[in-house]
Amino acid sequence: DYVRDKKVLDIAVGYGWSTVEFADAGAKVTAIDTSPRAIEVTKRHLEIRGLEAEAMVMDAQEMNFEDETFGYVHAWGCLMHMPDTQKAINEIFRVMQPGGKTVGYMYNKNSVTFWWHRWFLRGVLQGKLIKYRGDIQKLTSRYGDGATIGGCPLAKVYTPKEAKKMFEKAGFKNVRVEPWGPPELLDNFPTRKTPLGRLLSYKTKKKISDKWGWGMIFYADKSNN
Repeated sequence: DYVRDKKVLDIAVGYGWSTVEFADAGAKVTAIDTSPRAIEVTKRHLEIRGLEAEAMVMDAQEMNFEDETFGYVHAWGCLMHMPDTQKAINEIFRVMQPGGKTVGYMYNKNSVTFWWHRWFLRGVLQGKLIKYRGDIQKLTSRYGDGATIGGCPLAKVYTPKEAKKMFEKAGFKNVRVEPWGPPELLDNFPTRKTPLGRLLSYKTKKKISDKWGWGMIFYADKSNN
């Protein structure tokens, strides 16, 4: 109900799952992505569902929209893949209307996944920190998304405190950053070959994920003042 009739900006939409949901909820959605293929698929997804939304190729770090255009901005799983994350956050603030909100997802450096699976198993035991000369960004990029096919071009990790400061620096108020799982990621702890995490109850895994989950969800408002 919150997004109904609101102008919503959906950033880095992929195949358009969130764009479709916003449109179905009655929002006036504008979807952007740097990939022409992603925009093509999103348009087709909307067409199949019989929904309407604008979808265009655009970089969230340099948006062409006028100031104070949108009442709600969705940035799920994308800001940590951008070369200038702070610039993208500044742009979100610029195009957001006073009283607007933004919600999204980033990788959490204070997580079991990062410190155990990335830093210790890959970085220390397999010597990847030596290979990448201590470059955490290169390590995360290689062994994060798409690890089985060589990783992704860029993936960064932030602590909740660091992420909060970035949004506050842009001008946002009431910034909250909360660690999040999903709990199923702990099934393969300590390794895929010895998945002892599957022996833990869902309740236990959720408690761990709520404090040290691989991701974190951010919420921020733009003041009316």
